[in-house]
Amino acid sequence: MAAAITAASSLTVSSSLSKTKTPLHASKPVNLPFPVSVSLPCKNRLNRTLRVVNSISVSDPGLRTGPDDLVSSILSKVRQTDGGLSLTKEQHKEVAEVARELQKYCVKEPVKCPLIFGGKLKVLDSEWIQVIFEPPVLKIGGMKFKYGFESEVKLQISYIDEKIRLGKGSKGSLFVFQRRQ
Repeated sequence: MAAAITAASSLTVSSSLSKTKTPLHASKPVNLPFPVSVSLPCKNRLNRTLRVVNSISVSDPGLRTGPDDLVSSILSKVRQTDGGLSLTKEQHKEVAEVARELQKYCVKEPVKCPLIFGGKLKVLDSEWIQVIFEPPVLKIGGMKFKYGFESEVKLQISYIDEKIRLGKGSKGSLFVFQRRQ
């Protein structure tokens, strides 16, 4: 799998498949035909060198190569954001940009796709569904309490695959649903 990275000054990259080290002296993206492993001269408390393995961030959507890269990008942007609540305005824009790119790869009638998943779904037309969410359950010790009532949202499915489903709400909100593994 090829990778593209931008080097700020110079960086030595070594493949986990060989002992070869490739020095990079560039300020433009460099395509590498092997997995990337970067060793940084950073020491932790136990005086061991820390390694970053296969971690590449691509902020320019023009450098993404297809839906798999876009799905990984959107999931990394929304992960651990408390349902998107902790995203800044700029981060919301980045997520929306990736969602627009992913929409180009959506199947024709996403609601008929066998990959559709999640809660109670009611098909409204070829792109729109109504999702009914169960009320949240509060667990205290061995006791469970339902908290509130069912809620629902109408979503236009803009992308679906075996990992995620993207939906745009009737008021413009973006929903990113990830399939449980």
